[in-house]
Amino acid sequence: MITHVAININGMICSMPKPARHHDLLTRLEGASKGHLHDQGFLRNGHHFLSRTQAKRYAVQCKQIKSADMICSTLTSEDLW
Repeated sequence: MITHVAININGMICSMPKPARHHDLLTRLEGASKGHLHDQGFLRNGHHFLSRTQAKRYAVQCKQIKSADMICSTLTSEDLW
């Protein structure tokens, strides 16, 4: 199950549990990700980082969201909580 929003900043994973949104995490980091390569995604079971695309597929597989919600290929926190 997807449990956290997360950002991978040059290999360092930063996360916040639900009901946080990615913008909440970026605000908390106070610009730490500015100027650095970062990927937004989610944590599965609180530990494993998934990109937004990987997370969308995983959320459907574990029935966290319905496959009918697959209009977009990437997951947003609004899809989950």
